[in-house]
Amino acid sequence: MPKKTSKEPSKDLLKEVGERIAATMREKKVTQAEMGAYLDISQAAVSAWNNGSDPGCEKIVKIAEKLGVSVGYLLTGEAPSPNGTPPNANPSTGEIGQLEKRIKDLKEQIQDYKDRERYLLSMINEGKKDATGAHNLARSVIHR
Repeated sequence: MPKKTSKEPSKDLLKEVGERIAATMREKKVTQAEMGAYLDISQAAVSAWNNGSDPGCEKIVKIAEKLGVSVGYLLTGEAPSPNGTPPNANPSTGEIGQLEKRIKDLKEQIQDYKDRERYLLSMINEGKKDATGAHNLARSVIHR
């Protein structure tokens, strides 16, 4: 007769997951009360994870989001990448916003360089004799 397999995670696995959540919360300076409020559960429920209580799939996803780590990290403890973030970590909304702003700034800077280059070329093409003005503008483009 085939052996029955349980779909329930083992107590040991749940204990490991709970310990990983607690350690990551400490590292990220997130209190049990803050996590409970974020998940709309009691602080006691958050505390119970350390003793092998199952947070459930939906909560694990939300916990990972709150802590800025991947679900895989919480479940398996995969090694962090060189920058200290677990592989496949979900970037926080703040990080995404910072990256989007940086990309926008870089695009504006590139456009500024293109505009300066166009101006320089137009000065050269029009045969402007003001070598000093062209030279100063060229230096500002190069040294920017």
